[in-house]
Amino acid sequence: MRALLILAIGLLAAGEVPLPVAIDREIVPLVRPTTALRVLTWNVLFDRTSADRRLPAMFALIAKADADVIVMQEVTDWFLERLLAQPWAQAYRRTTVGGVVQAPGGIFVLSRLSLAPARVVVLPSRLDRVGVLHEIDLGRHHLAIVGVHLDSMPNDRGIRVRQLATCAQALAGHQHAAIIGDCNFGDADRDETAAIDPAYADVWSVLHGAAPGFTWDIERNALARANSFPGEPSRRLDRVLLRSSRWRADAAEIIGDQPLRADDPLLFPSDHFGLLVRLRAVGP
Repeated sequence: MRALLILAIGLLAAGEVPLPVAIDREIVPLVRPTTALRVLTWNVLFDRTSADRRLPAMFALIAKADADVIVMQEVTDWFLERLLAQPWAQAYRRTTVGGVVQAPGGIFVLSRLSLAPARVVVLPSRLDRVGVLHEIDLGRHHLAIVGVHLDSMPNDRGIRVRQLATCAQALAGHQHAAIIGDCNFGDADRDETAAIDPAYADVWSVLHGAAPGFTWDIERNALARANSFPGEPSRRLDRVLLRSSRWRADAAEIIGDQPLRADDPLLFPSDHFGLLVRLRAVGP
């Protein structure tokens, strides 16, 4: 059940994550035009059950997405080891704290573009949640992002409101900024929706209006159903919130929303679907 998931993630945040994995080596970022940027966020599911079956499909989808920036949640030591062994991952810089590759609070970022070391943003939380702030060098401009995994419990609405405010405050000094990750509230959760700083555009809503965009789909995804709270509906938990005069989103799609095999409709790459967003430069 999802209560067990939350307890386990709390333990990970308190003890197992962040874990030193390896001293980061210099990786030459790919030379890419900075007039377009593809951003992927995905909660990868900390549970090792069926991981040997899930992860090959997940990694193939991530490679196919060809994202410039990838923000993951629920990244554990064993997942990180497997992730960094992927050939496509060698082209990316990774989250480092103190020169060591790690996933603070289970949040991990990969970037093809120059990535400054992470700053851990302490959030008000019952589950030891943090934000991971990175500055991404886009040539003439920097984009500051905070990767998040907000508190999960249904009665934590007030905490999530304060967490959103803390993230916005951490990004206040940056001209171009985004809050990216598992926000743990849906469109019907009015307190958190109203608390989003109006300077931030919710990319999915801007592009798709009231279309559901469920990334936590209990009806379709048996993993989500098994980890859900009693009576919890399907929701759009995973978001990209963007504040920028230069960047606008022109595409957003859900990935990982198909079972691994047609003859095994219950197993998906994760209990969350991923969200892939394309940004275009529109300003100087």
